[in-house]
Amino acid sequence: GSGFKYRSQTASDLVAGVDETGQMRYSSPSAAGVLGYPAGWQSPGGVLGIVHPDDLPDAAGALTALLNGTGATDPFIVRVQTFAGAWRHMECVGVNLLDEPAVRGIVITARDATDRVLLSEELAHRASHDELTDLPSRRLLESRLSDALSRSSADGTRVGVCFIDLDGFKQINDTLGHAAGDDLLVDVARRIQDAIRGGGDMAARVGGDEFVVVLDPITSPDEALAVARRLRDSVASATSPSPGLTTFGASVGLAIGEPTDTPSSMLRRADHALYCAKQTRDSSI
Repeated sequence: GSGFKYRSQTASDLVAGVDETGQMRYSSPSAAGVLGYPAGWQSPGGVLGIVHPDDLPDAAGALTALLNGTGATDPFIVRVQTFAGAWRHMECVGVNLLDEPAVRGIVITARDATDRVLLSEELAHRASHDELTDLPSRRLLESRLSDALSRSSADGTRVGVCFIDLDGFKQINDTLGHAAGDDLLVDVARRIQDAIRGGGDMAARVGGDEFVVVLDPITSPDEALAVARRLRDSVASATSPSPGLTTFGASVGLAIGEPTDTPSSMLRRADHALYCAKQTRDSSI
């Protein structure tokens, strides 16, 4: 007569009852199949003791909301540790039935949502990354550059942008085919990733044979020039699909952020610097 109805259970559903301190009072037999905990097992830290540390604030907040009210919570997802030590994403709904004599607890219905969460994360990654090289796409790059410029204006640091274009890439595609060109792009992307610094730097593929690197932060133009030269030399040392293609290499354009810069203006200036470098065939940046 509580008016609370459990959802129809599947093999990935479980029902748990906890008291007001978060200690487990009951778990459905399906908990053994989903999380592997044997019947009667008790977590030393209560129900929150098996929640991922990063998700504890959300789980504790939901438990507190349940204790303070009698309505069911909105569904929330937290990572829960299995008996074997793995992590599963569980979609949970709770209801306060402490005043129900037959229950006297908070009832949590949970469903394994791991596959759905991982699929969603994979789709989000694909939408923001280049399929061939797995580097971030232009949209993610511009978002990262926008954040860097905002922080730069606040703390007085500077940001650099390197625009990289491969020399001789069209000849490789035309003579050896696109498969050979794709292999080279993957190698170039790896070399760019290896050549950038850690921390806030980001490399992205923004076109067929065009790459952009955000240098965040830089202490001086000389530091940015040193990284740009390292990028150029690293790309130029990529394994060419044909030893006869002696013109293969890279041109790099560099822009240093100014207080009035936007992501678009910085990319335009770096692209213009790249154009000048290619026009003059200057091998030194």
